[in-house]
Amino acid sequence: MTVVATVVVVIAWAIAEAAASGIDVPARGTYALPTGIALLVGEVGGIVEGGDGAVWGIALIAVGATLRVIAIVQLGSAFRTRLDSPTLVTSGIYRWLRHPSEYGLVAIAAGTAVALASWVTALAACAIAALAIVRTRGENAALRRAHGAAYAAWSPVL
Repeated sequence: MTVVATVVVVIAWAIAEAAASGIDVPARGTYALPTGIALLVGEVGGIVEGGDGAVWGIALIAVGATLRVIAIVQLGSAFRTRLDSPTLVTSGIYRWLRHPSEYGLVAIAAGTAVALASWVTALAACAIAALAIVRTRGENAALRRAHGAAYAAWSPVL
């Protein structure tokens, strides 16, 4: 039961994210490719493993997808894989969270591991979380260089 529901929620997320974002060619050093591969391996591996996990994992996927889509919609054309955005957005969801898109992606990966009760997906989720940490550190440094005092003054909760 949770396998089918997980697949449906993940497909809905992918469609919503594709509709909300523009075409972006990932820049070097952004970890977009390894993150995408880990996500794909985790999703496919979990489905093949075919575990029937906890339903609350599906809710975690939905929360993560919502965070990502809200972040993408709010940033509009500024949403891209490059780390050095010309725009510093500090309102809306960015008032509360510094990297809602990354938090959302980690929640999606973790929720999938729970929903599918999959070790393959759990390992992929750990890889995605590690890549998100590296990426957000790089993004923080790039934004600090690009926006100086405005970036220093911005202090969301997370």
